[in-house]
Amino acid sequence: MRRLAVPAALAALLAACSVDVRGARCNDDSNCPPGEGCGLDSRCSPDAVCPAAGAAVGQACSPGSAVPSCGTSADKDRLTHCAPSGFNRTCYLWSVTDCAAMGVTCKTGGGAACACPNPGPPYYADAGSAALPGVARTGAQTPAGCRFDRFGDALAAANLVGPGAGVVLTGASASKMVFTEAGPLDVAAGVSVTTDDPGAVPPLYALAASAATTTFLTLHAGSTLSHLEIQNAGATGDAIDVACPNPTDTAAVTIDAVQVTGSSGGSSPSVFKAGVHHGGYCALVVNASGIVGVGDSGVFVEAAAGALTLTGNVIAGNGAVTTYFLGNKDHRGGGVVFTSPLPSTVVFTGNRVYGNAWDQILVASGSTTATLNLKGGAASGDCGTTANVICRNPGTPPAGVLPFVGVFSNGAPVQVDWNRWTQQPGVVGIDVGGAGITGYNSSCPVTATCP
Repeated sequence: MRRLAVPAALAALLAACSVDVRGARCNDDSNCPPGEGCGLDSRCSPDAVCPAAGAAVGQACSPGSAVPSCGTSADKDRLTHCAPSGFNRTCYLWSVTDCAAMGVTCKTGGGAACACPNPGPPYYADAGSAALPGVARTGAQTPAGCRFDRFGDALAAANLVGPGAGVVLTGASASKMVFTEAGPLDVAAGVSVTTDDPGAVPPLYALAASAATTTFLTLHAGSTLSHLEIQNAGATGDAIDVACPNPTDTAAVTIDAVQVTGSSGGSSPSVFKAGVHHGGYCALVVNASGIVGVGDSGVFVEAAAGALTLTGNVIAGNGAVTTYFLGNKDHRGGGVVFTSPLPSTVVFTGNRVYGNAWDQILVASGSTTATLNLKGGAASGDCGTTANVICRNPGTPPAGVLPFVGVFSNGAPVQVDWNRWTQQPGVVGIDVGGAGITGYNSSCPVTATCP
């Protein structure tokens, strides 16, 4: 059979129907014509052709099988590795990264990589530090990209080391640096958390509690928390709990220059329940700190067996939620609450307790086996910086509730000599109430300035 010739007009029409894929959309090189590759813009282009595979820098490599390596001698901190080409969607090339230029080194072991220095401890956390490309953070202080950018990561690293380890928050300048954490967070026994800000409250660093956990931060025996703020960003449990449940938990917990801000603010604020909740066997020292705006008691001392030291603190503007039925009357304590058994030893000096709901200090114990020492001074007329300022809440109590006072005791012996009160000397029914309180007549001569 004779083949029919294709008319010239039909040939031209068929040629016009051919598809030109130059610059066409693509997912990989197989979608492109010969001599073109699939570029980062997902279009075919001659400029996106991947070079031939090989072992030299600039040749193609397979990310699944390529083994990175450090240099030798003078170039030991140069990392050769398989990296995306930068011009082709699926092409990888042998590339070189100068680890030393980032302030880190090239290390082998488990695969060569640019690596941060081994940290101290302590472990450093800097919420504003930019990550180094391809380099895992270790908590080392320098370079900045090696610092953890989350407090929780730094704390986890310190807790693994245990006693003697610590976390240091760093990197803040004039504005406050905030680490937002969902919690709950545990500071293990003997671990410290501090900052590079030695200034007074309020500090340059804050931990913000963003979730409604039972407790945001728990301190264990021998741990230390200092020079930072605990902010509320959505929490409803306690801000800080001191957990020492075992008789062997005797090492003191220290809270120094810490600001607890109880409310998240806004029209529907979240509020911490207690500022500091102390119980168990270890001693507790709270110094030069502020506890303001929590929902219940600023400091709740619940059957604490260890010694208690509260010096130079401001406990103000806290609510009072928990009701104690004492002597056939309802009582609440917005500032400090003590329950039985009372701490073995108490030092309570230089504190300012004011503006809290209900009674400022409530001793909800009727036991007479121990005396609670709330004396501002140790001797007659000792009215320097050690004297406490205790100002009653002047508000009107609910029906059937006794007038609010500075210190109320349910019968436990309480010594309150050499303090400053709403009235000088202290007056029953205004400054003190209940039974068992002595020394309110031995007041400091200067009337307290009550906010």
